[in-house]
Amino acid sequence: MPIRTVTACCTPEDWKLAALLLDEYLCWLGSASGVGDVRSVQRSADLETTDLRLAFGGPDDRFFLGRLGSRAAGTVGVRRCDDGGAELVRLYVHPAARGSGLGRLLVQRAIEHATAIHSGRLVLDTHDGVMPAAVSLYRRFGFIEVDEPCPIPVSGAARFVLPLAGSGVHSPA
Repeated sequence: MPIRTVTACCTPEDWKLAALLLDEYLCWLGSASGVGDVRSVQRSADLETTDLRLAFGGPDDRFFLGRLGSRAAGTVGVRRCDDGGAELVRLYVHPAARGSGLGRLLVQRAIEHATAIHSGRLVLDTHDGVMPAAVSLYRRFGFIEVDEPCPIPVSGAARFVLPLAGSGVHSPA
């Protein structure tokens, strides 16, 4: 099996590869959720596809690119929230790389980054009916579904939270 790596996007080539994977993810998500063009219902998706580097340009924000060998195969982003927490966004693993453990490494890297920037918690919004494997992965890392408003305008969307304060880096169960 090829070596799996996850690094923060830094070079123009990293950003280009990440943008291609993000576009692929948004097309898949729109189709799988029945929304169509995700950019029309998620304002952040429109900015991300226009200028990914700008969308993750905050001093604590990061967008990570996962690779299997030399091939770009996955993404995840972390954004600092106004409440001092952080948000995990745009976890995507190319279909050919699913089952390789790359998704687990991407989530682990996102948690490590959120912990490093002293976030009190890491939140994410997802849809169990559309992404059951991702939801299962989040739960293995200790994310719990909470009764908080979820900004995803799709029936069945849910918010998950992982408390981070003083808890160190999480590993999947």
